[in-house]
Amino acid sequence: MRLIRSAMRWALALQPQVADTVVAAVVTCVALLLVHRDPPFGIGQPTELVVALVFLSVMPNAFRRLAPILVFLVASAAYAAYLLCGYPDVITPFGAWIALYTVAAHCQTRVSVPVILAVVPALLTLMVLTGGSWVSLVQWIMHGSVAWLLGASRHSLTQRNHQLAELALELHADRERLAQRAVTEERVRIARELHDVVAHHMSVISVQAGLARYVFDTDRATASNALATIADTSREALDEMRRVLALLRLPAEDDEPEPEFDPQPGLDRVEELLNRVRAAGVPAELVVTGTRRPLPPGPDLCAYRVVQESLTNVLKHALPASATVYLHYRPRELTVRVVDDGQQPASAGTGPVSGHGLAGMRERARLYDGSLTAGAHAHGGFAVELRLPLAPPLEQPGRNASR
Repeated sequence: MRLIRSAMRWALALQPQVADTVVAAVVTCVALLLVHRDPPFGIGQPTELVVALVFLSVMPNAFRRLAPILVFLVASAAYAAYLLCGYPDVITPFGAWIALYTVAAHCQTRVSVPVILAVVPALLTLMVLTGGSWVSLVQWIMHGSVAWLLGASRHSLTQRNHQLAELALELHADRERLAQRAVTEERVRIARELHDVVAHHMSVISVQAGLARYVFDTDRATASNALATIADTSREALDEMRRVLALLRLPAEDDEPEPEFDPQPGLDRVEELLNRVRAAGVPAELVVTGTRRPLPPGPDLCAYRVVQESLTNVLKHALPASATVYLHYRPRELTVRVVDDGQQPASAGTGPVSGHGLAGMRERARLYDGSLTAGAHAHGGFAVELRLPLAPPLEQPGRNASR
């Protein structure tokens, strides 16, 4: 089987060569038959020289794809020798025109044009000098022009096909890069969501579990409240994790109901967040200035996640501490500021700031053209400040719709 496949590949590779050989042989036979006719339509019994010149003027086209210019020169020289020997012009230069087409079709223009301009006028001049008729001259010009135009059109079409193939490859590569970039961005977004969900809720659960274990034998009411907080927090964490993981699933079947989740959290749920932090032993307050108003879903979730991650860092790095969340609404900007008064450890100046939490918050802020700063507070503790640009209240879709 391998031998058969190799033979088939060899035959397919030789197919153009075989076709060129057959065409050249057929045209050679036709030319010899024309020469063999009786005068004035032929030269009668051709001599060996005539046969050789006719053969050399046509048969080299069997190799026209391998050496176009050389074949064109050989065919033209053989036909010129045929005319110079004084033989009547009973055949047109079939071989020269086939070779001319091949040169125009397979060679670069900067190479083919000078060769054609050097050879074709010389052939035409030689035909006139050897007594060729004007009818034959006009036929020669027409045949040569048609051969060159067909070859030039083939060359142009081939070049265009090559350009289109290269463009298709470039577009395919660009599409692959864009797809890879989209996958990477989606992975980063999912990782950021998972970090925000897991870090905050597990911090609350850890603190509450430690509290419940500590007072389990002495204060059953406090232990019960801690366990209730753990149950509520874990349920919310599972729900948010299901929401994130649902993005990784394949699209549901048409008859499969879509899973239902609670709406994405926003600043309207900051009080719930503060209640969980208070239950974990961190006194927390909310201060709102300006006119509080609904926000678009994206900035709303961004602001909520920044508050959540900031309070999570208080639980992980600053206990014992208290925290205050400031929400300042301006017509075109929202400022979210989370400040704590905890004693930062020696590594807090670099640890939290350079960790994944604050890096994720900065990415969220940049996503909505906002900015985020974080660092040690002037009066002790740590401060995180988020600034998000907002559309004026009257330009919001909800306000416009209500009008």
